[in-house]
Amino acid sequence: MHVTEEDDHVRVDVLDRVSGQMLCYRAQYVVGADGGKTVGPKLGIELDGVRNLRKIISVHFKADLSQYWDDRVGIAHFANPELGLGMKSGSMLPLGPTWGRHSEEWQMHFAIDADKPSPPREDAVRRVRELLKLPDFNMEILSFSSWTLERVLANEYRKGRVFIGGDAAHRHPPTTGLGLNTAVQDAHNLAWKLSYALKNKAQLNLLDTYEVERRAIGKRNCDWALFTSKCHLIIGAAIGLQNGQPDANKEHLTRLFDAQSETGRAGLAQLQHVIDGQAIEFHAHNLDLGFC
Repeated sequence: MHVTEEDDHVRVDVLDRVSGQMLCYRAQYVVGADGGKTVGPKLGIELDGVRNLRKIISVHFKADLSQYWDDRVGIAHFANPELGLGMKSGSMLPLGPTWGRHSEEWQMHFAIDADKPSPPREDAVRRVRELLKLPDFNMEILSFSSWTLERVLANEYRKGRVFIGGDAAHRHPPTTGLGLNTAVQDAHNLAWKLSYALKNKAQLNLLDTYEVERRAIGKRNCDWALFTSKCHLIIGAAIGLQNGQPDANKEHLTRLFDAQSETGRAGLAQLQHVIDGQAIEFHAHNLDLGFC
């Protein structure tokens, strides 16, 4: 794809993968909402920030987990003594369409080092079974993908008649759930301004306010998401698992859950205190609504 700005329009040349022909489109303005894969790099827009924190593998599957799931749980975060801390073990959540333990579909996420290749699809089944301790677990994989955890922000949201938004402008950890919110707000902010400009209801300099308003919000949300993501490491430290030490981890968890032991009860109380401290992640309502 090629994006070329002319005097009064933008020309976009794309390859039709079916016919093999190059197609040309002309528009007054172009919005790049492509996850930062094409439009931004073609225009020289740079994404600055922390890259390659880790690679996340996402497995979307069908299965019956009704006999294992606790309906009080929204997302289950695992602490497996054999697999390691935090996302090294993984997390899982129901996807419906029936909610709770009778959910027909589920999603599991787990992390690997950023420089490692994504495992093959068949390894995903083994990994899910390994984490759940269900060697004969019957599941059907619906989708299998990987993505890199990072905190990056575009140095510009606009080049002439071309704008960017959503993941093309900002990518950050999913903690606090700001990704989709921030992207939708970009689209809303830009859509009405483009509409007014195209209908001559406002001067064209109204479009200059898009970057002024949205990039500041994008930066704040990126920073907050990285902050709350790092806070999850505190829980891992409080649980006390050590990577590569499965025997020591099992012994530690046995002591931690010994209700007859004073140190076990104290350890659990301290762990609960640390978990309660994560409430800051979910008390950030002015980040997704009511921002200014």
